Amino acid sequence: MDKSVKETEKVTSFYLKPKDGKEIATYKPGQYLTIKAKIPGEQYTHVRHCNISDAPNSKYYHISVKRVDSNEDGPPGIVSNYLHKESSKDVTLFFSAPAGDFVLKENDRSTVFISGGNGITPIMSMLNSLIKNKDHRQVTFVHAAANSKIQAFKDHIEEIATQNSNVDKVICYSMPSQQDQFEHNLEKEGFIDTDLLKSIPYLKDTEIYFCSSIPFMQAINHILEQLSIPAEQINYEVFNPIAILDE
Repeated sequence: MDKSVKETEKVTSFYLKPKDGKEIATYKPGQYLTIKAKIPGEQYTHVRHCNISDAPNSKYYHISVKRVDSNEDGPPGIVSNYLHKESSKDVTLFFSAPAGDFVLKENDRSTVFISGGNGITPIMSMLNSLIKNKDHRQVTFVHAAANSKIQAFKDHIEEIATQNSNVDKVICYSMPSQQDQFEHNLEKEGFIDTDLLKSIPYLKDTEIYFCSSIPFMQAINHILEQLSIPAEQINYEVFNPIAILDE
């Protein structure tokens, strides 16, 4: 682990570089790493998928991990808490080559990105890749979070939308603070809904990518079906192989 950057109270980004100093394996925007963490006190090696959250480069892998605390739904996340606890130390991680089919397609169609919470990570890899490559396709970036305190990459997204006339952002906060309202940190209070997506003028002739929790993606998928968006234009990621969105 080369360095870490705290994005929010619960999300930290980690820059991973090979210990031998060689170039990393190439990857496509949207792919993930499979991390193998040997954690002191744990009998077994823990394996987790972590999305790469920056545009492809030859120097480092950038992953952004949300710390999972204990709650009524389950115990704390072993790997996420370990990474956050050791973020200031020189930790060695083992991981497989980048993988995954949820990747940015190589075409020039207008694009809509939709994410909720930490589902933003593969979307950021795609968006950053378009900006890095000076791709001028029309992009609408839609993201849902509770408020600015837990929205990762807030300033970076604002900068991209300000500096690139082809990128529109729609930030939705379900519980915005008074400061959020005063600073105009959001475009919509509440959730991503049918009316919001229907308001995107080129929605029916675009590539749509979305990622978040299963309930979030089921809701988005249902809206897109209601709006008669062709299935071949809809792209999403589910790590759980038995998960089905169209139930």
